[in-house]
Amino acid sequence: MTAHDPITVHALAANSPTSQDDAALLDVGRSLVQQARGGTGWRAPRQKFDKAVFLKRGKAYVFARPPPRITTEWTANSPTAKEWGAPVSPSDEYSLDDLEPFQSPFDLPSPHAPVAQSLVPPYTSPKPTTRRRARSPEVSAISEPPRKRVKLDLHPLHSLIPQPHCLPARFRPYKESSKATPYSRTTPTPLSPHTPASLSTLLASSYARVAWVIPVRGAPPWDGASSASILDEPDALPRSPAKEGTDEELDVLWTHRAVLQFWDFLRQSMSAPLLGPVSLSFHAAPASSLPSTFSDSYLYPGQSELAQRGVSAPSGSEVPFVPRKRLLDTDHIKIYCDARRAMVLRNLLDSWAYVHEDGVQEGADSKIATAKKTKARVLKYAKLVLVDGKAAGVLVS
Repeated sequence: MTAHDPITVHALAANSPTSQDDAALLDVGRSLVQQARGGTGWRAPRQKFDKAVFLKRGKAYVFARPPPRITTEWTANSPTAKEWGAPVSPSDEYSLDDLEPFQSPFDLPSPHAPVAQSLVPPYTSPKPTTRRRARSPEVSAISEPPRKRVKLDLHPLHSLIPQPHCLPARFRPYKESSKATPYSRTTPTPLSPHTPASLSTLLASSYARVAWVIPVRGAPPWDGASSASILDEPDALPRSPAKEGTDEELDVLWTHRAVLQFWDFLRQSMSAPLLGPVSLSFHAAPASSLPSTFSDSYLYPGQSELAQRGVSAPSGSEVPFVPRKRLLDTDHIKIYCDARRAMVLRNLLDSWAYVHEDGVQEGADSKIATAKKTKARVLKYAKLVLVDGKAAGVLVS
């Protein structure tokens, strides 16, 4: 192809092209035809690149063309910003009374209309939860001192127990013995849809696996189950729930040392032949489920149980609103066992006691020094939940 051979170039243009544009298009078209019909082999493409439009930054190109300028017309009525520190003028002052009344598109009752008493349940203040002893009329007339407040730990508990948090069971054959005493302090309460008959069938099964849920902090999502809190006081002692039927605290109070000592006790119990194969797991609630409405982490004993169950309190009360709707929102320990050994394991949990060594005392012989030991049965009178293989509640005991 020669430079004089006729060609036709088709191009789409928004505006009517000029003669100069036509000549440039013909040159581009003729160059493309020559490259396409040229000899065989590799050809280096001609790179037409406007370096003034882009800036090279390493292996990347940055579009460097300045943004277009927008022309605006200023009028005398255009608002202008005041200088910093200028005095306030009357036009800058606004009042809510100047607003027009809100017109709702819905038919709502007047805010001054009386509210039906049936829609507002009366609030009944909880009974005092202090321990009382029998006293004479003269002593009872004296006003009681204010209750001591406790400081609760509201931080995530992921690092409370050392890893691993899941300990699988080891196969151990059963060893029938008269020492395997089942729990008999209270009668198990079946959870729907279970009945006393179905409980007997389940607990006698040789193949079913169940688990006890031990709350560390929070309220399990089953009615009648004990909730728990953890103290943020190093020298404090854990506390068990009060006996059923008394006007005292209903929740378990743990300490960091008590949880660690309880975890070590469970690990040692895994090798007990009377319990069969036992496995453990510790679940720490996610940080998103922790309460964020605590204005003060100090609470009176007994208030944490109301707070964790989401029981609302009147205005000005120190009981926060912390709803607990899922088991995953509760810090807890699960102890898995065979169904026919569940009540034997429950009796073992009831008898466990936390041992606290407080200081050093001299013994009978002045040369011997012993530490004073204090025991606390943390799970005594606790209402624990037994769940099946699908984490569904079976009973409360």
